[in-house]
Amino acid sequence: MQHNIDILPKNSRFNAMGIGPSQLPATTLSPIAGARVGFEDNIYFHRGELAKNNAQLVERAANFVHYLDLEATSSAEARDILAIPQLK
Repeated sequence: MQHNIDILPKNSRFNAMGIGPSQLPATTLSPIAGARVGFEDNIYFHRGELAKNNAQLVERAANFVHYLDLEATSSAEARDILAIPQLK
């Protein structure tokens, strides 16, 4: 993954995601570079256990970030980074 990040053009944004059973490993390995989670990618929290909502998936990803002593990006910061209009 780091090699792919290293060869990106300057000022590129990197985001890692996994779909279905690959989501948790990708989320675990990618907080330093950027991770994405949500029902769009995976509906399970654990094998055979449906996630209750997106918040449950986001909280787990945020915990990985905090365990690594990093700071998660807020939704407002993410919108700015990705040039998505702020919610009104």
